Amino acid sequence: MRRCSLAAIVLFLMPDLSSAQLAESRGATVFALSDVDMVPTVYETGELGAPDPHNRDALSIITSPTERSRSVAMTEVSNSTYGPPGALDVSLDGQFVFVAETLRQRSERATRLDELQQGDTIRSLQFDGGHSAVVDSVRIGIQPQAIHLNPAGDLIAAITADAKHELTFVPVREGRFGQASSFGLGLEPSTGFIPLKATWVQWHPSGRYVGVNLVDRG
Repeated sequence: MRRCSLAAIVLFLMPDLSSAQLAESRGATVFALSDVDMVPTVYETGELGAPDPHNRDALSIITSPTERSRSVAMTEVSNSTYGPPGALDVSLDGQFVFVAETLRQRSERATRLDELQQGDTIRSLQFDGGHSAVVDSVRIGIQPQAIHLNPAGDLIAAITADAKHELTFVPVREGRFGQASSFGLGLEPSTGFIPLKATWVQWHPSGRYVGVNLVDRG
């Protein structure tokens, strides 16, 4: 029986960027992350399963998914489904995709979840006509859990598992990152099953505030 690797449940629908089509006939673009480092049962057993020598973590770009003329392009980018579905965001104009790396790509010797190295990076990929390529990266703290681009499109908020970098802000312009500013929030350890302190961050529509989801506050 063939084992299936985890596929991220993060999907983004964007208007078709082609100006040659009429508005009412435009399709959409779907961005999806795929994590090939572990099998779905890893959450119960801790075992990663057999390695997949033919595939790597990837960003898939599906243009016009409801049309017969749809196309699929894939670009290798390290990511992990071990965490909330907040590891991906898209620029307001749809030209850039931002991917947070919660855990790094699996090494040849790793067989268990706790043997995967912690990630600490956000990568920017430029999207152009169904293809994408990494254009920049920035380190923000270990195990990023979620990222969110502000309404103005020039500042990313990120939440991580790093006590000194729990909340990080990263300026971004045309896919290029500025210097990150990080803050420790002094959060107490979780009182429940999940060991994380916070799992989600999101901007207020005004762009003046961010909300952070705290885990198991008793």
